[in-house]
Amino acid sequence: MKSKKILIALLMFFLIMLSACGSDNSPRNLWNEYIKAMNSRDLEAVAEVYYPKGTPKYEQFLEENDPETYFDFDYVKTVDFYTELSNPDYFCADITIEIDDDYKQFYVYFQRNVAKQWTFISEVNITTDDPSLMGNKADNNYYNSIVKTYEDYKYKYVYSGTPGSPRAGDYIRIAEPLKNKKVVEIPSEIEGVPVIAIGDYAFYHSRKILMAFTISTSKMEELIIPNTVERIEDFAFYQSRKLKTLELPESLKHVGNYAFASCTSLETLTINVDESSLYGGRISVIGKDSMQIDGDAKIYVGDEPNYKVNGAEVTWSVDNEAIATIDETGKLTALGPGTVKITATNKKDNTLYSQAIILVQPAPAKESDKNNDIEPLEVTYSYEPIIIKGATDILYKGDYAALGVDGFSSGDIIWESNNANVRIHQYDGKVLVLDKSDFAVTITARSTRNSNIYGTVSFLVRDVTPRLVFMENALDRLNGLKEIYMNVINPHSVEFKGSLKLRSDVKIYVPAQNYEAYLHFWSDMKNNIYPME
Repeated sequence: MKSKKILIALLMFFLIMLSACGSDNSPRNLWNEYIKAMNSRDLEAVAEVYYPKGTPKYEQFLEENDPETYFDFDYVKTVDFYTELSNPDYFCADITIEIDDDYKQFYVYFQRNVAKQWTFISEVNITTDDPSLMGNKADNNYYNSIVKTYEDYKYKYVYSGTPGSPRAGDYIRIAEPLKNKKVVEIPSEIEGVPVIAIGDYAFYHSRKILMAFTISTSKMEELIIPNTVERIEDFAFYQSRKLKTLELPESLKHVGNYAFASCTSLETLTINVDESSLYGGRISVIGKDSMQIDGDAKIYVGDEPNYKVNGAEVTWSVDNEAIATIDETGKLTALGPGTVKITATNKKDNTLYSQAIILVQPAPAKESDKNNDIEPLEVTYSYEPIIIKGATDILYKGDYAALGVDGFSSGDIIWESNNANVRIHQYDGKVLVLDKSDFAVTITARSTRNSNIYGTVSFLVRDVTPRLVFMENALDRLNGLKEIYMNVINPHSVEFKGSLKLRSDVKIYVPAQNYEAYLHFWSDMKNNIYPME
């Protein structure tokens, strides 16, 4: 009797399993239903594979498709059905069929509907001769939702244009690691496109205790981030308590809320920033003495060029009026061929003058035969001219520059700025840019022995858009942090949203060339700032 009950129980279990298998709504079974309907040439059965019977889309399918053209083949069978991608909501199959002695390979995409049943994302085409139309097409939701696997990581392929159509600008977002490892090296690219983002909570390993609390289980001691990553999202490496050193690549632009918070063993942080767009294209600018003569060293008989100096008030003269004359404005009239010396004499001190030799050439027969290239003058002075060096055509808010003059010691020169946004040390020529300026800034270096001897240099001053932004509490509770290395020239190239909470004894090493700028703009941490050697 007992054995009979056991036999009945086993039979019932077997029947239940058979029933379950029969009702399996897997993508493979759905595909088999489709192939069966196609081979039976039953258009209603095909429509039922796609849409619930009696619905508008079901009726529309029957109206738009003629059975004779829809079933324009003798027989079809499935040769291969491989899983290309699978997750709880989406499925992609790599399918090969034999249809009328012809083999075709294509992708078919599936999704779960609201009832959690597998359906085709769109209608399938197996009879077309166009390979690009074979199978069916995924929709935007598929491409935006799917998570793939590559080596040790789950990731998303993010399309910059139409989902499913690769093009320049696409990127990879790391979703999570497959393993909790001591050494984590983020790949620089997957599927031939760059890894640009590390997703929120991606490397936050934890487990719950007492239902209400979590503890970190991260094993990561070393993290290598490639110079492709631009975004590290919220809580990405939260509570990586065994991480000891961290170097952020210069490609990085955004660090999310609490991204590295509570990495309590972190001792050394290195921040690199790409400032090539700021400093890569700057041009060195050499200043001019106030009596430097500007103009062309070679002219022709009949020419009337204008000569000028760089700020000083002067009187003009020539040494041979048979060759050329010059008026009080510096306009020279070339009368005959030869060389003529022009002299600019300072009106406030006639012991100060500058001179240049000009070659007057015979006028050619045709105006078009003239060489119109300007040849710079070789200027001589009755004194030691002041030529400022060390400037560039553009400085940025937060820049610190050291200007100088050859042949003069620091006590021989007084420095001046015509703009309050650009501060210059009076005796050593060190410039600190406090803010942007809408106009060109002029720096003057003046002799302490004779105020009529001076030189100037001009440049533009621009604002700085932060290259790297740390969001609120991105570096919160780094209790073990001892050193920060800022490979960042301009202190405004990095922005910390909210307050940066660091240990009172942390040392922040900055580029020596901009040490003074960091002291000024990061004044609340000035006791922690040191120049790099």
